[in-house]
Formats: sequence, structure tokens, C-alpha cells
Amino acid sequence: MRLVAPSVLLVFVACAQHSPPEPSIKVVSAGQKPRFELSSAKESLEPKQQLSLHFQDREQAIMVKYSQKGKKLVMQPVFQLLGGKYRINYLGAQGDQRYFSFEQAQQKLPPLTKLVGIYPQLSKVPANQLRFYVCFSEGMEGGKELFEYFSLVDLATDQEVEAAFRSLELWSKQRRCLTLLLHPGRVKSGIGFSNGLGPVLQQGRRYSLRIKDGLKDRHGRVGQTEGGWDFAVVAPDLKAPSVQDLRLEAPRGPSQPLKIFSQQTIDMGALAVGLSISDAKGEALEGEFKWSRESRRAFFYPVQRWQPGKYQLKVSRYFQDPSGNQLGLNFEHKVAQPPSETEQTISFTVPGP
Repeated sequence: MRLVAPSVLLVFVACAQHSPPEPSIKVVSAGQKPRFELSSAKESLEPKQQLSLHFQDREQAIMVKYSQKGKKLVMQPVFQLLGGKYRINYLGAQGDQRYFSFEQAQQKLPPLTKLVGIYPQLSKVPANQLRFYVCFSEGMEGGKELFEYFSLVDLATDQEVEAAFRSLELWSKQRRCLTLLLHPGRVKSGIGFSNGLGPVLQQGRRYSLRIKDGLKDRHGRVGQTEGGWDFAVVAPDLKAPSVQDLRLEAPRGPSQPLKIFSQQTIDMGALAVGLSISDAKGEALEGEFKWSRESRRAFFYPVQRWQPGKYQLKVSRYFQDPSGNQLGLNFEHKVAQPPSETEQTISFTVPGP
């Protein structure tokens, strides 16, 4: 395999084990997030199947993104690469496998990863709670052993609840927050899985959601990730969220956030898909939603400073609470049941100087 790489950062130390093949790979941009380009005049290139990035001594692939133009396939890591040895695997159209290794220049490591919190941080949660969120200070590695580090313990018996979580990795964009999904089959009533094992959370009991130490961050380091959250379980929450439950506080300055207050707990994962902000022209604003510890307040910070004028908060049907109740429709709804509310808007005004 032919390789072209700038010597200022990457030094490749191994290449294909076979005779030189037709496809070639080169580094089209260096730095902490280098871009690798695979080109071929003959083979059709398929992302993921043909090019993957790994630590030199690990089989699990590093998260990358792909782009493709004609016979060229570009691969780039999602996160910055730190100093160390890496390997790129190439799988040819005929099933032939090749690899080459490179060494990334040493970079300063961020502080060790810490557990930021478990959300929502409520002393009482409904018996039909569907989601918790576990957030860390750095992007995390994940993998098939991830859920071995999480447990739900019944404090009355000090026994772990069997099959409490759905082993499905649902990370935020930067892999800093994990959606910890209680098994839906044991939350929604009338499902065989629930009838067999019973509900995950039982009203009147106390539980502890626990995280063992040993989780690795995206740099492969074990940080300070041990922790937990104790709570009591109350009656199920069967009230669907409503726009009437929301109250806005308009930004008081061009750099201040829009504050959103809710009478019910807001599902963190539904903020970005269930809420959006648009200006008087109907154009959506780019920005970031943040939340309070108890998840009953949300804050929207726009990328660009607020301009004086009228705006709208759009609330879509994807707006939910942590029990899976969505706008105008609770989690226990029948399949054909229509929602009592559809997408709605709330207007607010950003004052001038």
C-alpha cells in the first residue's frame, strides 16, 4: 500500500504485508484530528467496511467519521488523537486485509475524567421512570462491557435488580453523557417481559443507582468515575407534558440564556429534538441547551448573540419527560391513540439596549 504522510507529525512505521496493491492512502491533513484519504481507480469503496482506526494494541475501533467523493474515501477521528501508537486497518474488495501503523506526537492530556452527575437528581422518582443520564467530564470509551459498571440496588434487601437496564449505548454527541435506559419491557404495563420479571422500580421502595470505578475515557484512562444516587419511588407519572406547563424568561442581555421553567421534569435527551428556537423570520437559531440538576429548568445559549426582536420557542411532539410521556400523549397510550396536543409555539421578546 502506498502512503504519503507529512513528517512533521506522523511517522508511519509499518505498511501492507502483501505486494503493493492498487489502492493508495495518504494523510490529507495532519494535527490532532488527521484526515486519511483512501483512493482507488478500480475498487468501489465502502465506509466502515474498508477503513478503520485503532489503538495499536486494541481491537476496538476508534470513533471516526467518513466522507466520500467518487473513488475517494476520507476518514477522520471524531476526537483529537493523543500521543501514542495507532493502527489503520484496510479491508480490500476481495477480503484481503492489510494494515499500517503510525505514531502520533505527544499531546498534553486533560485532567483525569470525573463523574459529573446522575440526572435527574431527585429524591423521589416515579415508578415508571424510563431514563437516567450519567455525565462525565470527558468523552468516554464505551464498549460491550460498559453496562457491567452500572447497577441498580434495592436498598431494603441490598440486592441488585435483575435485568434493570437495556444494554444499548446512547451517548451524547461528545460522548460525555450516557442515557441509562431502564428496560422498557419492564416499565410499560401489559408486556410479557414486565409480567415475567415484574417492574424495575416498585412504588414505596428505595433504590441506589451505582457506578463502579474502572470506566475508561476516550484516552483509554481510568478516571474517578465511581458514584451513585439514592432515591425513593413514588406513584407512576402518567401525565403527558403540556405546553401549559412551561414558562419562559426572556434573555435580559445579548449574551444571556433563554430560561425555560417546567412544572414537570424535562427529559434531557429530548431538549435538542423536542425544543427549538426561531427568529421573527422563522429561521432556526443554532445554540446549546443546558439543564438544572433536578431537570425542571433548561437554558438555551445561542451561538450568535441575541438581537432585539421577537422569537418563538417551538415545542414538538418529541418533547418528553424521563418516564417516556411525550407532548399530549402518555407512555401507556394505545397504539392508534392520537396526541391531545401537537407542535405548539411560545413567543418571547428580547428587549433592545
